[in-house]
Amino acid sequence: MVAIVKNKAEKIPNKKQQECIDSIKGQYLVLAGPGSGKTYTVTKRIKNMIEQGIDPSKILCLTFSDAASAEMKSRVIKELNVADISVDIFTFHSFCNDLIAEFPLDFNLAADIKIITQPQYNQLLKECIEEINPIEYRNSKNDPYKMIKPIKDGIDEIQRYRLNKEKYFKNLETNPDYKPQIAILEEEIEKNKGDEKKYKKAFSSLEQLNKTIDKAVELFKFYELYQEKKEKNRLIDFADMIDFVIEKFETSPSFLNKIANKYEYIMVDEYQDTNTAQNKIIFSLVDNMTEKNVFVVGDDDQTIYTFQGAKLDTIERFIKHYPEVKIICLEENMRSTQNILDAARYVVVQDFSRLEANPEFKKYNISKELISKNPSLIDKNTPVILNKYLNQEQEYDDIVSQIEEIINSSSCPIYENGK
Repeated sequence: MVAIVKNKAEKIPNKKQQECIDSIKGQYLVLAGPGSGKTYTVTKRIKNMIEQGIDPSKILCLTFSDAASAEMKSRVIKELNVADISVDIFTFHSFCNDLIAEFPLDFNLAADIKIITQPQYNQLLKECIEEINPIEYRNSKNDPYKMIKPIKDGIDEIQRYRLNKEKYFKNLETNPDYKPQIAILEEEIEKNKGDEKKYKKAFSSLEQLNKTIDKAVELFKFYELYQEKKEKNRLIDFADMIDFVIEKFETSPSFLNKIANKYEYIMVDEYQDTNTAQNKIIFSLVDNMTEKNVFVVGDDDQTIYTFQGAKLDTIERFIKHYPEVKIICLEENMRSTQNILDAARYVVVQDFSRLEANPEFKKYNISKELISKNPSLIDKNTPVILNKYLNQEQEYDDIVSQIEEIINSSSCPIYENGK
């Protein structure tokens, strides 16, 4: 076994990380690839701001999940060696919930309005299933009640992107992956009637596409009925809270100005995963601050949330909205070998819509080629192997066998605690 002893000495930021830490005033976009020390950099930046005399209560940090929010706060507290901090670190939902709770008279919500609980959410969806009697939302055993989570996820996405009925169905009509693809597949079927293999493939693709479209149509029925039931039961959800805040920002400039100027610095983590509504909150706040000091961290190659085939262009919108933005790329990777990084890059560079390949952003000199900088991984830079399996079970068995082999080998790394 190879022992890994954690270095007790203070970690020194690399050049790009230090640039982020020192960049306080203005608009910044940090493109942070996997394993490039993003959270470490953000934490050090907050520490530097406070050490420079900036009032912690003037800093707003927005993150994507409760876990990320708690982790960020914990790291900053540890970094500053204090019991607590007055930096506002929220998820978007908790930020909006906090505003509504702090300024109830501004939102004028009825006293009997309650935030929906998970059991209540599930009960409403069960009622929706009973009334709709879905065709597409059924599992392999023809049980629609086992599809509550996928239905909930779909409803959440419609709300996240503030899609009304017109926008939703326009996407189905115009998105090349949906209805326009039908004509293409029908042409393929007609053209390949003499080629059984190609004919069957095109026919199967058309069947699957029609099912996908039917499922999308059915989803919107669930969304509409869920909204009706939620309103009838005097309930609101997290998406509603974000909508309430956006509506208040749009209709009350004085309220927006009050909230925006409560802060002097805004930071956003996992920015690539913010949606239309969340982005509107960021732009509204920053654009109404006395100084537009905003620092967002993300990676267009790690965008995981897409909806009904719609491409998310959150990062592109930020650059266009703040054309004077300074873009910093964190390129040093401490997690993977160079062979792994090179293989991953070979895959992603084939997407010509990436920021790095977009000629519209050429002036920013964006370079996202990651470089392995962990010295302990140099002797582990083995070739990347592509294995093909007959089925999923065979794949799982082989992965488990390889893990066991690595764990039992003499080169398996261990920490000081022996694990």
